[in-house]
Amino acid sequence: MTVLERWGLARAKRELACMMAATAVVLAAAAGCGGASGATAVTSTPQQAAAHPCRLVTQAQAASALHVALQAPREAPLGPTCVLQAKSGPVVGTLAVQRGDLSQVSARAVGLMMATEAGRATYCGTLGQPTLWAPLDSGSMLVISAPCNDARALAAIALRRIS
Repeated sequence: MTVLERWGLARAKRELACMMAATAVVLAAAAGCGGASGATAVTSTPQQAAAHPCRLVTQAQAASALHVALQAPREAPLGPTCVLQAKSGPVVGTLAVQRGDLSQVSARAVGLMMATEAGRATYCGTLGQPTLWAPLDSGSMLVISAPCNDARALAAIALRRIS
């Protein structure tokens, strides 16, 4: 096996681990794991947003963007990720700030489209599920899993809270 083949295999294993971790977040949220978090504080840095992603949108803002009545947003410990769940139904979206850059996404995402929200470039496509990525200045990205139009509405709110 060549070095390039080994590198490709290692990369595939890392990608699979990331997908499994994301699935674990959603499953943990559906099972009621993670603490409730109000979204009233203004986040000033990407690092703070990464530590407390539920502070990026309020319950009312998220409900308006997703067009559904929501339970209080809660942070799942893995990530951490802010889980947005319908009052009487499934998880309808997630928000997280993760390390990484768009090149890692663009090679794998299907139907990637660019838009601008809150003065920042955002990219929406499908990578297992509809997702929006917004590169941040600190080598990290805002990642919102929701249908593209809903994710753009959430990004417009969340990006205003990240300086």
